[in-house]
Amino acid sequence: MSTIFNSDTMKTKILFISLFLFSINAIAQEKEEFEGIISYTAEIQIKDSRVNKKALEDYYGTKKNFYYKNGNYKWLTLDGILESEIYNRELDSNNTITKRVNNDTLYFHNFTTSTDQVLDIDSLDIKTICGIKCQGFKFTVTNKDNHSITRSLYFPMDTLLYPSDYYSNQKGMANGTIYSIGGAIPLQLILEIEGVPYTFTYTATKLKEKKLKDSEFLINPKAPRKSNL
Repeated sequence: MSTIFNSDTMKTKILFISLFLFSINAIAQEKEEFEGIISYTAEIQIKDSRVNKKALEDYYGTKKNFYYKNGNYKWLTLDGILESEIYNRELDSNNTITKRVNNDTLYFHNFTTSTDQVLDIDSLDIKTICGIKCQGFKFTVTNKDNHSITRSLYFPMDTLLYPSDYYSNQKGMANGTIYSIGGAIPLQLILEIEGVPYTFTYTATKLKEKKLKDSEFLINPKAPRKSNL
């Protein structure tokens, strides 16, 4: 974590987080890793009435499926223009790859060069989502433009766990720090960016354990490519 954490309050927070992470990792070593599909609703909350909510929903979608296997994942939008996002940590741990509907072009987003960092962490309440108890954490993240990003995630406390180093290479949005602390697939994700007049909330509605083919996380090697959408 960043050396910004230097106050007594932050030291207390870090101690709490460390204890939580230790317990998560201990449980993870005893349980078989989840493989399958998690369904989410994607809700957009508008802060400015001038923003076209329908256009945002048409692009980002309102229903998504999250495919997961051995740390590889794919977000599949069921009703939006932004069709999919793939991360295959075994073949390319540097990039997430997105694709739009009716467009073969693949957009590569390098998460390893970002200077995003966590400035603060707060523990939130415990929620039950899909029958699973989840501990919430709110992360305040800063980027190169000094814009504040608030990410609130609810991580299952004893299931959907994974090794804490899976996403250590993802510096963008401070993913490496956040997901190493969470240590589990979050069942609710809330994103708020300073200066952006809307927020995103993803909430899990259904979990299905299923053996997935490795091909779920592959791309078309002949498809046209662009860097950083």
